[in-house]
Amino acid sequence: MEQCYICKQYNYCETHHIFNGSNRKKSEEYGSLIRVCRKCHTEIHRNYELRSELKKQAQEKIMQAENWTIEDFRQVFYKNYL
Repeated sequence: MEQCYICKQYNYCETHHIFNGSNRKKSEEYGSLIRVCRKCHTEIHRNYELRSELKKQAQEKIMQAENWTIEDFRQVFYKNYL
């Protein structure tokens, strides 16, 4: 059992890639993965505001870790989520 990143309950968790599609591999490369329960994983995919907030948080973490500007982030991920 693991603690879900979203609801904080202990349950079976699965991996969610914060940046998906063509940026899925970049999510892996830059550590933008979270462990979430099935219920919350479904909610992430249904809830635009939640997805946007997770992307914003991930962008902030990556920019801090890599010492990047918004433009640096945009060059790699093609979008700014802040």
